Amino acid sequence: EAVSSSSKIILEPTFGSHRPDQNAVFALAEGYDLNVYATFIESLKMTGYQGDVVMAVSSIRGIKKDVKEYLQFYASIESDKSGI
Repeated sequence: EAVSSSSKIILEPTFGSHRPDQNAVFALAEGYDLNVYATFIESLKMTGYQGDVVMAVSSIRGIKKDVKEYLQFYASIESDKSGI
């Protein structure tokens, strides 16, 4: 048995935090250039969406530097909005 019945699996985001009182959009994106990530996130913001964005990406070592910086920046401004 890989996990016992008494085990609790906890997943923590690499960047940012989840606001339990907000909706969330989930997406999987790996290996894209920055413009693809930015277009996705900015288009959500342009619709007026204010919930969380949960994006599964490659391992932290596999993310392009500019993409990592953008995702970290986006997470920091979203955290500032919620007071986290």
